[in-house]
Amino acid sequence: HIYILVSRYRNGFATKNQKFKLVDVSSNEERYRNQKFFEIADIIIDNLSKYLGQELPQEEKIFLLQYLNSSRLFFKNTNKLNFSTEIIEITMEIINGVSTVSGIAFNIEQLKTELINHIKPLVNRVKNHIEITNKLLTDIQNEYSQIFVQVKQVVNEVFQEHFQQKLDDDEIGFITLYFAKFIEQNPPKIRVLIMCASGVGTSELLKVKVHKFFPELQIKDVISLRQYQKEKSFYDQQVDFIITTIFAEKVSIKPTLLVNAMFNKNDQINVNKMLKVLRENGK
Repeated sequence: HIYILVSRYRNGFATKNQKFKLVDVSSNEERYRNQKFFEIADIIIDNLSKYLGQELPQEEKIFLLQYLNSSRLFFKNTNKLNFSTEIIEITMEIINGVSTVSGIAFNIEQLKTELINHIKPLVNRVKNHIEITNKLLTDIQNEYSQIFVQVKQVVNEVFQEHFQQKLDDDEIGFITLYFAKFIEQNPPKIRVLIMCASGVGTSELLKVKVHKFFPELQIKDVISLRQYQKEKSFYDQQVDFIITTIFAEKVSIKPTLLVNAMFNKNDQINVNKMLKVLRENGK
């Protein structure tokens, strides 16, 4: 911005009497809301006036203020920052929307604290028509393709509603990283159903062994084959795969793994293989 500003005045494309139509009442309000940033802009433009040997219009300070206010600056204590109702609303709409589309229960407070500090300057960029380049975009789209598409869908709906425009992929990529970070730190647990013939003692023993060797699994229930058959559609919606001690042909539409009731070493290896396949398929 400063490089272009200097070039304009050096090459005579901006004159002292030039009218700045972009500066309006809202820009002056922005000045008073961000007094510290304006003080910085004031110093820089005054220094540039001396450097160029001509007095620059006051409007240039507002333009520079918009860039400063649209940058991603970090503060030591973000809890002291005041966010407008608009910023909070947009942030929450994005979090709730991505949660609904992805089916992932995000920690709202944790994500809100991080994301809101990004949304505030983002909204300023949108209002001031400032574009940024995301050099990580290709990597983000390749590494987090599914969540990128989901974030893009939600964010564009939110910004279309609030500002009648969609964001470019560069901005979407930055927002995606917040959700990707949460997913990396909190991988969703694979849900498993344990199914035995009928023996309660055997079933509970198997449950304990599975939990011991695979604490990352979420054991939804321990049931008999008869119970499963009665509520087949319900259980198929609740789990990702089934561990069973019962040999049967095509018990479920879900992946099913036959194991020994004692859950031996070979069973543990087979569960690991199953988990690898499920994770490769996005579970």
